Amino acid sequence: MYTDDKTKPSVAGTIVQEKASKQPKNGTENQTINTLKEGDFINLVFRLVSRELLLTRGGKPYLNLVFGDKTGEIEGKVWESAETINEHIQKCSYVRITGAIGTYRNRLQIKVEQIRAVPESEVDPGLFLPVTEKDPDKMLKKLQKLCSDNMEDPHLKKLLKLFFGDKALMEKFKMSPAAKGLHHTFIGGLLEHTLSVTKICEFLCRHYPKINKDLLLTGAVLHDIGKTEELTSTPNFDYTTEGRLIGHIVIGYRMFEQKADQIADFPPRLRMLLGHMLLSHQGQYEFKTPVIPMFTEAMILYHVDNLDAKAELTKRHIDGDTRTDSDFTSYHKLLERFFYKSVDEK
Repeated sequence: MYTDDKTKPSVAGTIVQEKASKQPKNGTENQTINTLKEGDFINLVFRLVSRELLLTRGGKPYLNLVFGDKTGEIEGKVWESAETINEHIQKCSYVRITGAIGTYRNRLQIKVEQIRAVPESEVDPGLFLPVTEKDPDKMLKKLQKLCSDNMEDPHLKKLLKLFFGDKALMEKFKMSPAAKGLHHTFIGGLLEHTLSVTKICEFLCRHYPKINKDLLLTGAVLHDIGKTEELTSTPNFDYTTEGRLIGHIVIGYRMFEQKADQIADFPPRLRMLLGHMLLSHQGQYEFKTPVIPMFTEAMILYHVDNLDAKAELTKRHIDGDTRTDSDFTSYHKLLERFFYKSVDEK
């Protein structure tokens, strides 16, 4: 339950609360979301991923919250004084939560009893955002070596050299997620996804020897480069203003054009072909692609990009499923199916 504090909030984000009815019994300060279990009573700091003010069937406001740390996300509910609480956490990035862990439809959920804003200056973002398990510097070196060992076209090699040599861009590249909430949603996710797509494309170049290897590999490296400007990496994965208004496809195409303009005599036809691959890599108009793939290399890039994204998304959904009463995961709305969890069992 929530009541107004005796002292008025001085800044937006200061929380309205009352003392929790009990102290944490089972939780510890260093607990993470993946270790929580039903029956725990916690007092922990989380990243506030999202909040939504909704109405019960009886018309009473309640808050649906999503909290996160580096190991995952968990929903929470605020049933009392929801409108007041919503007003005071609307500018918060991190909150301290006191509450009980229960389950709803076989998923863990926090019944929030107390919530307090935590200043960003007191928080290490690395503890609250999922991070790639791989070394970003090593991944970037592998990506560069993969290109240098397999490419011959002088203009495309110069183009990639300009991108790899842009230190500020590469720092963003190493930190960015590949998406806000779909696949490779973690720090370093964009680089991990790009390296994976490029490696698969390099294999396919050997499998289909008539493919223009240099064109396909360059497209693989640059297909999502616009996400370095489309998405933020802290305190939450979200769209920038430019990202929401323009999108990574157009941003990435513009970045390519700017770099290509720095190369003397960059062939117009090569510019057109690579530009088409960047603009068409989402594959279908309903996925906001300006054009659909119209030659082999563009078609391969679209399918490899989609394959890598769906494979990671599926694996993460299976690994993150907490249901213990079924061999199948909860229903995945985007992929429109349940997933079998026991493939590796003997």
